[in-house]
Amino acid sequence: MNVRTIADMNDTILRNLSSIPRSIDLVAGVPRSGLLAATLISLHLNLPLTDIQGLCEGRRFETGKRPLRVNASGSPHAEEPHVLVVDDCISKGAELTKVKKRLADAGVSGRLTYLAVYAFPDRPEVADIVLEVVPRPMVFEWSFIHSAMLQYACVDIDGVLCVDPEPEEDDDGERYRNFLRTAKPLMVPTRYVGALATARLEKYRPETEAWLAEHGVQYGQLLMMDYPTAEARRGKQASFKAEAFRATGARIFVESDAKLAHDIAQLSGKPAIAFGTNTLYKPSLRGRFNVRKQRLAARHGTTLWYRLFFRAPQRILTALGSRLRRH
Repeated sequence: MNVRTIADMNDTILRNLSSIPRSIDLVAGVPRSGLLAATLISLHLNLPLTDIQGLCEGRRFETGKRPLRVNASGSPHAEEPHVLVVDDCISKGAELTKVKKRLADAGVSGRLTYLAVYAFPDRPEVADIVLEVVPRPMVFEWSFIHSAMLQYACVDIDGVLCVDPEPEEDDDGERYRNFLRTAKPLMVPTRYVGALATARLEKYRPETEAWLAEHGVQYGQLLMMDYPTAEARRGKQASFKAEAFRATGARIFVESDAKLAHDIAQLSGKPAIAFGTNTLYKPSLRGRFNVRKQRLAARHGTTLWYRLFFRAPQRILTALGSRLRRH
């Protein structure tokens, strides 16, 4: 699993500004994610901006007080401008192909250059400029919570789908129940979520399910911690979520807390992303090895061949880790 954040997108654009022709007069973004990239490019190059509908109708967004750059055409308002049409990513090329047809049908004149910030290696050649080729599978910060990838994800609730409770609300009693019923939403997914894994206790399932239904969250499983009190579950959140992550077969965990995301990745042997910082944590070699070891132990027990098979690799990993730390 790989991740690109909005900051990554901006860095990619800045590194590749020289790839964009200086004859560009106008930047047009493909709604909606392409508008994000187009806005960054138009700001960095100090060029006017529009969207595809505006391009078809001859409209441009207002630019404020800053004077626009005059290009090779001699005017920032050239009658037949050189237009840079921008999208965030090319997957199969279908969206950009539709845009090309739409512009042709609208009789848009002038020179058109098509740019994608990101593209996958198997993309069709529908863009004139690609700033970065990225591997699959890829998670984009600006679209992940509403993408089809959610069906392969295990997602936390508090701090991701809704706000965290305030200290005075987190009393494991009636005030907490009221919080669960009225929690303000943060990022409510519009796609089906494979699984939800939360540190909330099983006794709060009715309130949790009611909130999810009220906000239209569709999901496969809702996994909650089965302890009598919040105090009893203390310190067990990471191990519970890691085990839930493994059990669901999901490919990525979306966690609100960065430290928990790191621990979940190491304990589960699979990647976890910290929602607040959009940091991807991948399991270490030792973490993946330990997960495999635990699975085989649960399946076969600690037989002689099992102990012989794992002791030598464990010693090698320990020696390599020590050597790497020294250097």
